[in-house]
Amino acid sequence: MSTLSKDQDSSRFIDQIRKLIRSKSRIIQVAIICTALATSMHAHAESQRDRNAHALEPYLGARTISTLEWELLQFNLLWDGAFVGSVNYVTSYPVMFDPKAMKFRATFRIQEKREYNDPEPFFTLARAKRESILQGAIDELIEFLAKYFPEIKSNSKLVYAEFLFRTPGTGRSVVAKYENGSLSLAE
Repeated sequence: MSTLSKDQDSSRFIDQIRKLIRSKSRIIQVAIICTALATSMHAHAESQRDRNAHALEPYLGARTISTLEWELLQFNLLWDGAFVGSVNYVTSYPVMFDPKAMKFRATFRIQEKREYNDPEPFFTLARAKRESILQGAIDELIEFLAKYFPEIKSNSKLVYAEFLFRTPGTGRSVVAKYENGSLSLAE
């Protein structure tokens, strides 16, 4: 009897809704349809969100990073591109930390010309002038890096840097290195 009454109650409820829909204006019909559509769109959006979260799951986990990694990240946000070749022949790239050597590794790119019709290409400059330009980049690197890692000011052996030049067809070559506190040009 109770099952029958539940079915009857359900039938009566559905009949009342049908009568209400027939008797009321189109606005109610539109409102019900919009509610149904909004509910299905919300369910679809959540399922897409869930699929995205599942795809990115390996990257959403918490990770502990060292103070060195954090400070180096902060440094690189400001350092990357701090030197622009159109000004002084040298372009800077992010600095890495080499845990095997326990040194900061910096890379600079040398441009032959600061601009298309540069009257003084880098490799036509006197050796002392080229060395001065490269040493200026190293000095800036050490000064800026020391703001995050003060130990570098008193121990320049913590920094290793290479100055690379890329030539069409032959790849890249190391123009100079900064190692153990001194700059050496490759010639």
